[in-house]
Amino acid sequence: MRTDGALLYLLRILVLAGAYYGAAKLGLTLAFANRSVTAVWPPTGIALAAVVLWGYRVWPGVALGALFANGWTGVPIETVLGITLGNTLEALAGAYVLHRVKFDSALRRVRDVLALVVAAAIVSTVVSATIGVASLGVGGELSWDEVGSTFRVWWLGDMGGDLVVAPFVLLFVGHLREAPRDRWLEAVVLLALLAAVALILFGEDKPLAYVAFPFLIWAGLRLGPHGASAASLLVAGVAVAYTANRHGAFAEGTRDDTLLLAQTFSGVAAVTALLLAAVVAERRRAEAASAQARSQEALEINDNIVQRLKPSPTTRSRPVAPSTRRTHSRPRCADRRPGDDRRPPRPAAARRRGPTGRPAPPLPGRAGARRPAV
Repeated sequence: MRTDGALLYLLRILVLAGAYYGAAKLGLTLAFANRSVTAVWPPTGIALAAVVLWGYRVWPGVALGALFANGWTGVPIETVLGITLGNTLEALAGAYVLHRVKFDSALRRVRDVLALVVAAAIVSTVVSATIGVASLGVGGELSWDEVGSTFRVWWLGDMGGDLVVAPFVLLFVGHLREAPRDRWLEAVVLLALLAAVALILFGEDKPLAYVAFPFLIWAGLRLGPHGASAASLLVAGVAVAYTANRHGAFAEGTRDDTLLLAQTFSGVAAVTALLLAAVVAERRRAEAASAQARSQEALEINDNIVQRLKPSPTTRSRPVAPSTRRTHSRPRCADRRPGDDRRPPRPAAARRRGPTGRPAPPLPGRAGARRPAV
């Protein structure tokens, strides 16, 4: 078991280092003002998601990826080590703050989306930008009058990685089973339409980029956080690609400024879609909890009614007390047949006695009666 755990840990570090290195090389191709500073930095989102999902112990993967990616930029070794330290601490600080605020990586609550925006995208990225800019200044790669503009590009570039890339990695690596598989056809149609619309919108020099928002809203309302993150990443990729080639509504100003505009648009679009998805998820959970509460209440009422209808155990087997009233049984004639309601014949002595108990006078015309003398 320990060997399997060690192999899994080593595999995660290698995968994280490789993913970080590849994304970093992609981001560095868009570095214009300074070869170590770019307005698009996807590795920030990859590192944050990996530390949140796999724990702090995978930090060597972040450090290795950052070291190899920045080692080929031609800056002094002390600058490379400083940038590597800043990138690693950025991921650790972001994950730490998110854990402190009880962050749920499924992004099914509004508070989780806001925590990702504030704690990770805004706060933790300051660590990397500060240490990175200071390292460039110490290494002589940056003049002190360029510190402000370089810090802004570095900070906003890392922020875009946390807002666009991190949600996608968190959801499709850590919560892939929770994706709405019953709506995969709708997801394919939506992403295809969104890709076509994005290619048309960013291919024009007119300000039509916000036409993509209805599709992002569709993704957030119908496909949940998974659909929202995928749609946001697709729009961001198309926007950055066209803007880097001086096409689209954001292709005005310097290269870094245009990319920052594209990153800002992508971040706003991603947050909008994720917030809508979180609101819908919270509403569905509230409706399910309400339905369950009503069902439980109905069951309790039914049980109470059944308990009231059942006889009490104290009166179920109560013996009937014998009556103290004296009853006189009538003599039954031996030859009386069942169903015969005739009374049994009274004895002769009883017939001859009157109501007072004395012998009654004989009736005229009967045998033994005295007849008056003629």
